[in-house]
Amino acid sequence: MITLFVYNQADSRVEIHPSDGELPYVNNSRLTAQQLTGKELTAVAWTDKRLLEAYDALCGLWGGPIRVNHAFCRFRSGMHKAQSAHYAGLAMDLGRGMNISDLNRLRVLAVKSGDWSYVEPAHIAPTWVHVELQPGKKRYSYPSLSAGDSSAYCFVLQDALKAMGYDLAFTGSIDAATLRALKKFQHEFNIPVSGRADRITWRALFQTR
Repeated sequence: MITLFVYNQADSRVEIHPSDGELPYVNNSRLTAQQLTGKELTAVAWTDKRLLEAYDALCGLWGGPIRVNHAFCRFRSGMHKAQSAHYAGLAMDLGRGMNISDLNRLRVLAVKSGDWSYVEPAHIAPTWVHVELQPGKKRYSYPSLSAGDSSAYCFVLQDALKAMGYDLAFTGSIDAATLRALKKFQHEFNIPVSGRADRITWRALFQTR
């Protein structure tokens, strides 16, 4: 059983969905938490409502379900480059097994939809379509987080701190416990104790995994 946290940016709320049911916000296909996590061995996962809506819209443009080959993976897995959108549940690899013509059509539709901040070119991912939502213009760069913030990236921060041995719950927000753990990590690793998950802190977290 996988517990999926879905961050709803509209009202800064975290929704919780079990893995044995179809996910909300997806009407043009059937999508479950198990499909999002794939082969990742995890009891928890997270994503953003915007990703589910973007995937649903793309399925609508495509005219039916699109196979999700890979979406979410945990920080600890090390499967991707540091600060990958996959760790935040904000990326999808789609359509593996499609012919080249269909893959090209899917890429064009993903770009035209305007819902994805990045659609990987065919010369980088020739056998699938990689799409993602990004916090800014620069890839592999997580946003700075501070007390009171909430987002899918807060789950990544909590996951990273938990991997370092700090006792935290997954809340999707920089609550008091997360802030204490963050400051303790910064102190122990000789990082300025700002209480912000800034560029230096993110880099240190990924270097120590």
